[in-house]
Amino acid sequence: MTLNYSILDGSPITPLAPHIQPAYYAAIIAAEAIGSSETTQAIEIHIDEDNVSGYAFYEHGILSKAVFINLAAYLPDAGARNSTHIDFSFTGPGYAPDDMCVKTLEIGYELIS
Repeated sequence: MTLNYSILDGSPITPLAPHIQPAYYAAIIAAEAIGSSETTQAIEIHIDEDNVSGYAFYEHGILSKAVFINLAAYLPDAGARNSTHIDFSFTGPGYAPDDMCVKTLEIGYELIS
């Protein structure tokens, strides 16, 4: 659908070609991480890497999820996909995890000339 009105205030704008805004993908990630418990708390994790953002999610004060986002764009014709190694260091009392699930979000693209 062509965007004819501002998503900020509803005012008319010069029509934009149909496209998906980055906020759409952020909402998918946030909804998955926050879940439906209504008790989730989130904090940003300091990552010593310019292209990676990290967030920890707690349920009743216990770490339940962590999200790491590699901000480096990958285009298939650009060669090998980049990767980043992150070392974890936990302090204080806690519980060993029973299981772990890793998910990725792959976003397609189309070059417009």
